[in-house]
Amino acid sequence: MPQSAEIGTACEKKGSAFSLYLNLGNDCTTPVWTFHEGVTGDLNLSETEDEEERLVRDPNKRIKEFTTDRINVEISGEQIVNQLYEGCAFINSAQFKGTPVDILFLDGPITEVGASGWRGRFINLDRSKSGPQTGNATQTFRLKPAACQDADCQVRPVIVETADAIADYDPEIFEETAS
Repeated sequence: MPQSAEIGTACEKKGSAFSLYLNLGNDCTTPVWTFHEGVTGDLNLSETEDEEERLVRDPNKRIKEFTTDRINVEISGEQIVNQLYEGCAFINSAQFKGTPVDILFLDGPITEVGASGWRGRFINLDRSKSGPQTGNATQTFRLKPAACQDADCQVRPVIVETADAIADYDPEIFEETAS
């Protein structure tokens, strides 16, 4: 994907623009994305790589060197406590012995060209609920990639190429803009 030398409005991106979409039909080949309106508070993406220390027996090396291994992806946040709302029920269904669910996380709305994130089938490892004395009750969720999925359903990086249309992309590739 071509990059621009101009920062544009990216420096003004609000955290509240982060979006979670659900493919309620759960058919990975022809997704129909529905915005999860029940997310409250912060929506977080943890994207970290395992690091492998490169061990060498060179007494002249004073600096440790590392290589990377696989990427650990986790989407977490809080949602309303309402099992009658399809978004809440959909995420909760991805628990032990449930069905992994097709999720799309973007750092902007699906209508914003260039918004990027992750898409694929996830499992939900946390459904803890909080009932504060004041304020609304919430439920946490912690989504991690599900194992043993077809290629269409495997978790992968995506980008919005045109409004309402996402495509797979490789964030490891950088293309310098012409000067």
